[in-house]
Amino acid sequence: MQRRTSYTLAEYCDRYLEMRRAKKEVAETTIGKQEWQFKAVCHHIGHVKLEEVTPRMLNDVYVAMMQGDTLSGRKSGGSYVNQIHDNITLVFQHAIKEGILVSNPCDKADPPKMDTKPKKAIHPDKVRELVAELDPTDPHECAYLLAVTLGLRRGEICGLSWNDIDFERNIVDISHSYDNLGNLKGTKIKAGMRLLPLSPVTKDALLKMKEAQAAQFAKTNSFRKPEEGYLEQTEDGPVIAGHYGERVQSGTMSRWWSVDRKEFGLEGYTLHELRHTYLTMLAMQRVSTQSSGRPPPATTALRSPWTSTRTSTWTPNAPPWTQCRSFSSWTKPQTKNRAWLDQTPCPIFSSIVLPSSIGPYHKPAGQPINPNSYPLPSGSNRNTCDIRA
Repeated sequence: MQRRTSYTLAEYCDRYLEMRRAKKEVAETTIGKQEWQFKAVCHHIGHVKLEEVTPRMLNDVYVAMMQGDTLSGRKSGGSYVNQIHDNITLVFQHAIKEGILVSNPCDKADPPKMDTKPKKAIHPDKVRELVAELDPTDPHECAYLLAVTLGLRRGEICGLSWNDIDFERNIVDISHSYDNLGNLKGTKIKAGMRLLPLSPVTKDALLKMKEAQAAQFAKTNSFRKPEEGYLEQTEDGPVIAGHYGERVQSGTMSRWWSVDRKEFGLEGYTLHELRHTYLTMLAMQRVSTQSSGRPPPATTALRSPWTSTRTSTWTPNAPPWTQCRSFSSWTKPQTKNRAWLDQTPCPIFSSIVLPSSIGPYHKPAGQPINPNSYPLPSGSNRNTCDIRA
């Protein structure tokens, strides 16, 4: 028998969110998602007293949402409704903890099964075509190139600054993410803070992007009045910037891709699947992408996704950048008016890109890039390594 309370479900959901905000338990973006999901449920039973909510009511809400009775009028998927169930469960658990309720109706409710579609990976041949077509001086296309050649998430691309890139040592420092609320923060998970090797084509593309961005800022400044202020390319400025030098939000980047993907013959692929493709190509090379802190088995042969006649092997207990060398023999893809690609010594995957998730080699939060601080295995020469991470 539940205790009596003055709270309705909607009122207690608001209380739950206010307490999470006050305690700063989670990111504001997470609270925003929960708030929207609570509104979806309260659209149906928000007026019901907290102690009067039953498993049957929740089941009816879930069915109604999957049939299209939602705030947007669109049918909800099983995975989304399942997430809502998990978050509503937290609300009732909190009410029990506060002594308001004695049982959780979610425990006996039946949420739908997860129905998330499996991620698709682009065929390696199509990846080569895509890289050949992308124009690195266009912010849209440079963003796509970073996704498929570095495996970055949308927020990580938006949060990438020029001082995160060491063009001399060929390193990219991934330590920030930019959310849809305009916050530059740490990566999605701690394991996401990592150093990645910068391959020749990605390096060349970024240098061209930096030059093009400076030219665009100068052009914009020529039309601006002094009181409006002038755009300036700074080291802490965004790599992918909007018309006025501002950081781009991940939602905006997804809209770019939804429009542009047809041009590249990738209709039906999401932007995140460019990252998934990158990880899949690593797996094809038998490179571990798990955050287990354990390296791949000793002497694992690695082969570039590009046509190559040379491979490399993994040496246990050695830093990632000592594990491989550039491939000297490769077949260059046909380009479409992209002379910049012809000027580079090797394509994007001509060097093995090792996993970013090998525990001992993560960059500690807040510390500068210092590859020289990592030990080299016996017989290795740091200056001859083409890849550093």
